[in-house]
Amino acid sequence: MRGLLIKDLINLKSYGKTVLITIGFFIAFSIVTKNTSMVTTMVIMYASMLPITSITFDERAKWERFALAMPIPREHFVISKYLLGLIMMLSGIIITSLVNMGITFTLGNENDMRTSILTLLTMTVFGVLYLSAILPVIFKMGVEKARIIMIGILIIPSVLIILLAQSSLPILSRLKSLQITPLFILIIILSVMIAVTISISASIKIFSKREF
Repeated sequence: MRGLLIKDLINLKSYGKTVLITIGFFIAFSIVTKNTSMVTTMVIMYASMLPITSITFDERAKWERFALAMPIPREHFVISKYLLGLIMMLSGIIITSLVNMGITFTLGNENDMRTSILTLLTMTVFGVLYLSAILPVIFKMGVEKARIIMIGILIIPSVLIILLAQSSLPILSRLKSLQITPLFILIIILSVMIAVTISISASIKIFSKREF
């Protein structure tokens, strides 16, 4: 398992410069505009999509055919991609947290810090759920065939959120007055863990039956 993760990190090293430049741009943008929402959103989403980039590299190199000749269980290949995503998102959380604290403490606005934390938590949940939704599809269809679905999973929720925000439905006032209690956070964490568990189980079943 560790060897698979190291292999993925080495493969992503060539892509790392592009990611760092992009992240650097959004950090600079957030500092100039004094708004951390953009860098939080982009860093977490970039992190959640890095396992997909790793699978793309594997497919181009025909890595799966070579790897399956080695005595490594197929479920290790699947789990390693999820672990890669979680590791990358954890790195993204650390980066954005440092940027958020730096900007917030400079401005001295505690409300901005609360907003930053809420944005970070929201995007982390969305990133994990996105990865959980798309990885089984990719293991089934491959990255190229799954591109339309990948875009749809990103765009459709965004459009729905925008439309909902512009509407005057009673549910909006209830959401705005919703208190983020420890129980609420616990329910969200448990829900995400269940979604990830179901996704891993589905991906393992799909990958174990896949022929290369």
